[in-house]
Amino acid sequence: MIESNKLFYYIFPLLSLLVSVVSAAANAPASLAGKKITVTVPSKYYDMEWYVLEDGTKTWLHEVEDGEWELDVLTWTKTSTNQGTIQLGIPSDYLSMVVTFSSSSAGSFTYNLHESDDGGPVQIVDSGSGTFTTTNFDISEIPFDNYFEDQFSDQQVSQAIWPLGTAYGITIGVKDNALQLTGTLNDEIDDQRWYAFSASSILSTANDWKVSGSSFAKIDVQNDFLNYQAATGVELRNSKTTGLEFEISIGLTPWGVRSEIYVGDFDSYASQYHSTGSGGGVVQEGDFRVVNDSTNKNLTTQYLSGSEWKTLYELNWDSGVLTDKVNNSETQLSPWTSFSSEYALPTMDYVIPHTDQDWNGENIQVYSLSEGDLGFKNYSVTETTSEPIPEYAPSSLVGKIYQGSDNDRYQFLDTSKAIFYHEESNFQDSEISEITYTWTGSGNTGTLTTSLDETTTLTFSSESKGSSVRQEEGSNNTSSGTFTLTDASAGYAPSSLAGDSMTAGTTTYNFKENGVVTIRTTTGSQDTTYGFLKSGNNEIILSIPAQAVNVTSSLYNLTYSSSGTGTLSEGGTGSFDYFVDGSNQPSTKGWMWFDHYPWVYSEVEKGWLYFYPTGSKVMTFSSNDQAWREME
Repeated sequence: MIESNKLFYYIFPLLSLLVSVVSAAANAPASLAGKKITVTVPSKYYDMEWYVLEDGTKTWLHEVEDGEWELDVLTWTKTSTNQGTIQLGIPSDYLSMVVTFSSSSAGSFTYNLHESDDGGPVQIVDSGSGTFTTTNFDISEIPFDNYFEDQFSDQQVSQAIWPLGTAYGITIGVKDNALQLTGTLNDEIDDQRWYAFSASSILSTANDWKVSGSSFAKIDVQNDFLNYQAATGVELRNSKTTGLEFEISIGLTPWGVRSEIYVGDFDSYASQYHSTGSGGGVVQEGDFRVVNDSTNKNLTTQYLSGSEWKTLYELNWDSGVLTDKVNNSETQLSPWTSFSSEYALPTMDYVIPHTDQDWNGENIQVYSLSEGDLGFKNYSVTETTSEPIPEYAPSSLVGKIYQGSDNDRYQFLDTSKAIFYHEESNFQDSEISEITYTWTGSGNTGTLTTSLDETTTLTFSSESKGSSVRQEEGSNNTSSGTFTLTDASAGYAPSSLAGDSMTAGTTTYNFKENGVVTIRTTTGSQDTTYGFLKSGNNEIILSIPAQAVNVTSSLYNLTYSSSGTGTLSEGGTGSFDYFVDGSNQPSTKGWMWFDHYPWVYSEVEKGWLYFYPTGSKVMTFSSNDQAWREME
């Protein structure tokens, strides 16, 4: 019994040691969650850093070669104490690996890369082996919302943002305050001529931001089949559902400033490509930006023309509607999935200069890049604040003048009455009349309905202009046009004639509140009606008498050069003087009868004047005009 106890006493430590050795040899972890895995594939540009998130099923993948960040699906299966398998990606594009741990933080692997070309069958396109190391990481190492400005004046600053170095024979370097591409492309893979890389920044479509760059392309090659590009862009991938990804950019090409969008193939769907341009020929330098508006859910590509930013493309990343601002057209990208709260990578999007004879992919000649040929002078990613969507449509049209491209004009007198004017090629055939109307305006649109049995929908692009669609009552026919809307108080021309006077030659017009005008000439005076519309800041249209059935009227076009003078261009010629409220109008000449002074009878007025001396002046009151004037 004593011997048995001694045997156990000696064997137990040996068993403990054996268990310890076996445990130490079990290097493969049960989970990769919270690990940073640095992957190296010798002689290939597959060096990567994986930041496996806490749930262990997703990882941020950072490609060292091109700086790209990508959120991917990861599956880890431990198959033995030292081995396991990894599948990274979606079913149509994934990496499969057999991993062997030589220690708890390092090991080796073999891999197969599986891809589908334009929706074709998934095939193994590359195989190989490599090594890896693992460490813990802090979430701050992933560059979420990294806003920056790089003037390329500090090598260390640029090195932290861009994947500087050499790959495929092309060197990305910083020199002379510019990021430049130099060297000769030596890779046989055709698509490496399309050479893009990302900044160390991960943006979200849920935020407002802009990616800006000033690029240059000084390629001294004369060839009709030349292709190159230096563009500012962003790359997005739908990480939640399909894996759909796209790139959108704007920059310099042999065909001038152009913007393009490329949607990658996935599952059974082929890729999509669209481009548009400003025209104008070769441009060697330019300022460009891609702006994200989270409220309107769109990306806008713009270039600086003088002091104005002009838009080429606007992409609604929620619906997939691509608007070409140059050709005023829309394209529905299909298939499409929403990119709401997805991630975007700021990119520099290049095409290495080359010629492609007849654009058939044969006889391709790639040109070497020297310093100063292709690159950027500055690049920035900045946070922006969405401006509220302007609401241009007014709540009321009172005091406004509407002018349409169809020669129709309205002057809105109050909330229900307006003056309508339609100009004909023969001016005297034009129409001017009083109408009624209703108006409802909200946001940037409004509806104008008139007693002319017409309804016009106005869409405002600013407070003073926009587009219109008019429809006649009882008809399906519509007519489209443009319009302007101005304040009736602007300019020299009055917005109303009531109470004012005008003289043209030997004729005086005294306009009354009730639409009646007294016309005085050297032979006497008469009352008649008048129609009036202010047609522009300095113009009015006058109808005497007011147009009506079986009434013959004369139309006059008066242009004001000041608030008190002007000229007639239609219905008469010469100049006129205008007197607001009848003030400062010259007194009547001719014989006068003073027997009942201070009441004096005027032969010219055919009426009584009241004389009132004040200081050095004599004021006269006309019983006809009901107005005071200074006696001359």
